[in-house]
Amino acid sequence: MKLNQEDINSIKIQRYLDGDMSVEERNEFEEELAADPALKSLTDTYRNLAEGIRYHARQNAWNTIQQLEAGYAGEDLEIVSSRTKIFPVYAVAASVAIIAIAFAYIINYNFNKSNRIFEEHFTPYQTLVNGPTRGEPISHSLEERAFSAYSNENYQQAITLFHEIDALENDPMIWFYLGNSYLAIDKPEEAATYFIKVLSQETVLTTQARWYLGLSHLAKGDLDEARALFRVLANDPTSYGEKAKSILSQI
Repeated sequence: MKLNQEDINSIKIQRYLDGDMSVEERNEFEEELAADPALKSLTDTYRNLAEGIRYHARQNAWNTIQQLEAGYAGEDLEIVSSRTKIFPVYAVAASVAIIAIAFAYIINYNFNKSNRIFEEHFTPYQTLVNGPTRGEPISHSLEERAFSAYSNENYQQAITLFHEIDALENDPMIWFYLGNSYLAIDKPEEAATYFIKVLSQETVLTTQARWYLGLSHLAKGDLDEARALFRVLANDPTSYGEKAKSILSQI
């Protein structure tokens, strides 16, 4: 998944406002703000939105919900603040809008953050030029074509060929490379399905499948599931253990 400049700016702004930058990153970003009025304006918009969400969600939305639950939301009820009077229908609509914006902001932030971490750590699992070969001669040829397509980053063709092999035999290795192929073309939901199938078997690919399943959840924005997998991997004595600890420190 490739991020465009708008996505990159959005992630930077959110990290900046949330204090999620190192001192060096913060200084560099503030230099960008000073040199780019459009970026500064966008940052101010995000800041005002975040402050508005915090204030209004606390002052208006909760009070409105409480009054509605208490049965005081009659047609003539006015919700009075120190500055304004808002009729219930408008207060409810405004509160719902604010809550919706808040959830959208949080979900978008988590999704962008998890995708950034995914991009930093995902590399399709390597294989031999033509992959391992087993079975009858026809199967040999099919596997050679599948792994050749995979090695040449023609993942869509590899998926088609791996599925043909999967129809002939249940092989965790084929599932593993199917998962990698789907992840490489930005289909983490499908990828996760095959990594889960690998983990249902006793194979030498258990650690690798758990790693890529964790990355699949990151690509989907599912941080809770990703954390659970990387916590298990953090105890692994291989390099995957260190990589899992690195991701856990970011999420």
